[in-house]
Amino acid sequence: MKIEKGDIIKIRCQGRVIRGLVDSAVNWAMPDEPDNWYIEFFSVDIDGVGYWKQGIDGGSVEVIK
Repeated sequence: MKIEKGDIIKIRCQGRVIRGLVDSAVNWAMPDEPDNWYIEFFSVDIDGVGYWKQGIDGGSVEVIK
């Protein structure tokens, strides 16, 4: 999966769903490992800027647009 600045995403983790506009996204995963995203984003769901570390926070991400 490819995530870039300007994408609209949906993150599901820790019982929450957060939609956001990506400011930056880096996948730290090795080729034989699952995704390990670090994403900085703006979201009206949390009323501001946030970040998500998949390896620490768990969950999944999908690109909406």
